[in-house]
Amino acid sequence: ALGRYDAIWRRLILGLRRQANPKLIRALASECLVLLPKPKAGVVLCAIPPRQGHQPGPPQWLEREISRQSGLRARALLHRRRACIGQHHLNGSQRRQNLSGVFSAEPPHRPSAEVMLVDDVVTSGATSQAAAEALEAAGHGVVGVLCLAHRRSPGDAPMA
Repeated sequence: ALGRYDAIWRRLILGLRRQANPKLIRALASECLVLLPKPKAGVVLCAIPPRQGHQPGPPQWLEREISRQSGLRARALLHRRRACIGQHHLNGSQRRQNLSGVFSAEPPHRPSAEVMLVDDVVTSGATSQAAAEALEAAGHGVVGVLCLAHRRSPGDAPMA
């Protein structure tokens, strides 16, 4: 994560969700690339898909720009099998229950495919965990989660 999901990052990300800002996305993608260990050939970027009925947003924009800047492949491996409610008012346990079985994943094109998940905010880690479980069940290895900001709350389970 580039930072903690506090007042400044929260305003920046909420503003980005309302309107795409290509210059900001380029700058954020560059900063995210600094966080990555030397990219391995074969690592695939995979953005957390938007909720059903929602348009692509910061995770997809960030994934696309990181791919452009780094040469890493980006693939839409994850799909939402069913709708779920918004997470902002749920605690960690409720988030995990809300996301149970939400994601499915395409099988890898080659053995031992490694995936780096991309999201804008990791709060409890429930979304990342559900996405990682779906990818692993399909045969992918998940090597990490790259996000703009994170927030850990007392009592939440550790992030995937």
